[in-house]
Amino acid sequence: MTSLLDAKAYQAADLAALYARRWEVETNLRHLKQTLGMDVLRCVGQGDSLRPIRVVPERPGRHDPRVKKRRPKNYQLMTKPRSDLLQVLATQALSP
Repeated sequence: MTSLLDAKAYQAADLAALYARRWEVETNLRHLKQTLGMDVLRCVGQGDSLRPIRVVPERPGRHDPRVKKRRPKNYQLMTKPRSDLLQVLATQALSP
């Protein structure tokens, strides 16, 4: 689905090529996140500038907790074929 409705300006083959390129980029980003073990991958937009790095000086006697900011997701990993899981969901929906 697209909002590019002018068939003369936006040829179907060009839109298909853009979609294929987008799919390739998203697949590469997913691979990068999985390889690096990152849950969230963020970047700076093209027009934005990087924030200056702030160096925190040594402060004797001060200790900060080592905690993760993000919570783990509440979903299990998919360890069975999708068709099997859909079948389980269907039987759960039918059960009272």
